[in-house]
Amino acid sequence: MGWGHSTLEYVTDLAQHADVRRLMLFHHDPNRSDGELDRLVERARARVAGKPGATNIDAAAEGQHIETW
Repeated sequence: MGWGHSTLEYVTDLAQHADVRRLMLFHHDPNRSDGELDRLVERARARVAGKPGATNIDAAAEGQHIETW
């Protein structure tokens, strides 16, 4: 594991259980390439695909601002 605080499986399961609508993956290993992060996001999206209330999942980027409501 090394970086981050939770496994992809744990965080996607928790997001689904809590009816989270938008999940931003962050605290990435800085040595990961953009392609590796894209594959991580795709794995996360595949875990929630087709489930009721599917969570929108993206990877946060440095300097990105996200409006919350």
